[in-house]
Amino acid sequence: MQITAFYIFHITPKHQYSALVKMAYAGFLLRRAKGCSFAKIMGSGGGSLGFGLSPNFKLYASIMVWDSLEQMKKFEASNRMFAAYTKISSSVDKFYGQAFQVHGKWDGAEPFTAFPDPLLAGSKIIVLTRAKIRWSQIRNFWRFVPSTSEALTQIDGRLFSIGVGELPLIYQATLSIWETQEHMRAYAYKNPQHLEAIKKTKELNWYSEELFGRFYLLPLP
Repeated sequence: MQITAFYIFHITPKHQYSALVKMAYAGFLLRRAKGCSFAKIMGSGGGSLGFGLSPNFKLYASIMVWDSLEQMKKFEASNRMFAAYTKISSSVDKFYGQAFQVHGKWDGAEPFTAFPDPLLAGSKIIVLTRAKIRWSQIRNFWRFVPSTSEALTQIDGRLFSIGVGELPLIYQATLSIWETQEHMRAYAYKNPQHLEAIKKTKELNWYSEELFGRFYLLPLP
């Protein structure tokens, strides 16, 4: 079973420069881990949810796709780069997911394999969105960010959310966790601010590449 791991590193103040430097080569080293088919390490923007234009040097995120639970556990226990980021973090949030609905590509690849499982249908839900914003549409895109991110904070059933990206100004990703699929759908399909953003996405053709994925939140330690 393919497992997607989401790691959120909360960097201590005195190690923020070190974390930034490591980002230059961390992605390459993480992708070389045995059993890992996809790996990204990303920064975050300012603001309470990471959707600001200014960088947030206190928080980094990594997404890694694993062929098996055993290989993932071995990585977390022995990988030097993972240990280096963990060491300079005050805490590390770990979420594990099994994709059940995915469309789109990331850097031209399809990293997540969807596998709907009826036994996990009642699980909490992880939602991942990622887009490459067209240079010509950067200003239009960021005009809508404050209202949509503020709306997200007011939605029932949202357990966690953060904005991240390889280059947050252009390569923008959002990671959120929801109590149920119904809560997630209420925001996605009924929230006025989010619906307006979807409308503008289609009208203005904001993105040159985009990916949307839903994952069951797995109850792993």
